[in-house]
Amino acid sequence: MTVEVRTSFQQDGKKYRNYEKNPQDRIQERVKNHYYNQHKRQTVEFVDEMHKKWLSFTHAKMPILQALDVLSNFLDESDPDVDEANLTHAYQTAERLRKAHPDKPWMHLAGLVHDLGKVMSVWGEEQWAVTGAEVHCSCETQSSVQLLF
Repeated sequence: MTVEVRTSFQQDGKKYRNYEKNPQDRIQERVKNHYYNQHKRQTVEFVDEMHKKWLSFTHAKMPILQALDVLSNFLDESDPDVDEANLTHAYQTAERLRKAHPDKPWMHLAGLVHDLGKVMSVWGEEQWAVTGAEVHCSCETQSSVQLLF
């Protein structure tokens, strides 16, 4: 079986998901450092600790709009395509889903709240543990996967 991975694409004249090495690219370096830390530090023991810490639900209780507001100054270091606050990203995602799927209000809501877990960073959690497209836990990376680092 052959799997084709499309690492970058263009839309509206802008190139997205560009992972070609470029040390002068500030955003790419930010993303590289994020995934480097995630791959090196995400362990079963770490996940067990985080389950104990976060599944007690003792950090805060707040309405969704307040949680979204917490993200008004949060910049996701794992995303090579976004260099703006997560609150803006949340509303943009919800609005694009509303336009694409006007008959599915549940999807608009899902787009709005899909990144709310990132509020954990407010209580000191490092971004490599909170954000990212995938989470690796004590798995050796396959040789076919090309990493940025």
